[in-house]
Amino acid sequence: MTSTSWKALSVLMFAIIPFSGCSNDPESPENKRIYSVLQHQEFELRQQNNRANYFFGKRVMDTEINTIAFPLAGEAKGYVVFYATPEEGELILSVPQQYDDISLTKQTLEAIVDKGLISKPLEIHLASRAH
Repeated sequence: MTSTSWKALSVLMFAIIPFSGCSNDPESPENKRIYSVLQHQEFELRQQNNRANYFFGKRVMDTEINTIAFPLAGEAKGYVVFYATPEEGELILSVPQQYDDISLTKQTLEAIVDKGLISKPLEIHLASRAH
C-alpha cells in the first residue's frame, strides 16, 4: 500500500468511528438514533385507543430498527417501547427509560421468544419483569 492509500484509509477509519456507535454510551450517535425511533413509536402507540399484550414494530420509520412495546401496568394508556434486538453488551434502550412496571406475562414473553422477535439480552432483561 502506498503512503497515500494509508492516509486515505486512516481518514476513512476516523470518519467511521463516530458513527459506529458506542454500545454502552447512551449519548452515542447510534443510541441517540435508536432513542429517536423509540420516542416516535411510543408517541404513536400513546395515540391509539386499543391495548394489546404487546406491539412489535418491524423496521420502524423505514429504518432497520425493530421495536417491542408492552403496556404500562395500571395505566389506561401508554406503552414502554424497547429496542427489540440489542446485542450482548449493549444497553437495553427503552422509552420511557424509567418505568415502574409493565404488563407482561411469562406466557406472552415465551410467545415473543418463540417467534424470534427479541434478542437474548432483551429476553433476559424482560424475564425479571414478567409475572
